Amino acid sequence: MKINDFELDLNVGSAPFFQTNGDKRVRFLMDTFADNPGLLKKVYKYLIDINDDMNCSFISGYMFKDRKQFEYGNIGRTIKITNVKTCSYWNNDLDAFVTFSTVTNVASADVHHYLKQSMRGFQHDLHICFYNKDFLIYVTTDVMDLISTKRIIAGVKQDFASFIDRRYEVLLTRSSG
Repeated sequence: MKINDFELDLNVGSAPFFQTNGDKRVRFLMDTFADNPGLLKKVYKYLIDINDDMNCSFISGYMFKDRKQFEYGNIGRTIKITNVKTCSYWNNDLDAFVTFSTVTNVASADVHHYLKQSMRGFQHDLHICFYNKDFLIYVTTDVMDLISTKRIIAGVKQDFASFIDRRYEVLLTRSSG
């Protein structure tokens, strides 16, 4: 499944962080947010007006030969779901169809609530993306990746420098150089 504004493909098996140039991405560990109360809210408010709506996409299931497996992340507990579309794509690595669900017009407050719940460990690991035209937030139980323009990411890297996880920035730089 492609998210065109960011030239990302969620079906390729690697996180959006690894599909994007270093100057258009930044990674935070969820533990960093847990250890620094209020940081998640500051980063989130830096990115979005609380009144803006977003879209969200996540893997909702798999189909292996004759067997279907659904991913139940209880997303409806934190996000009001009204507009849902599903689509399936063949994934060569898994030798299966992967089903993605996309929810449109998700309230920004619901996204913030979901991020807080993930930080606290109350959400299942859905590998979920929240996005609008300006940025994309990719969330797992371990990390929150931000993908955006060079200008926005430069600002995030400057304002939140001491909280950013730079482990893969260093590894990726060493492996390509």
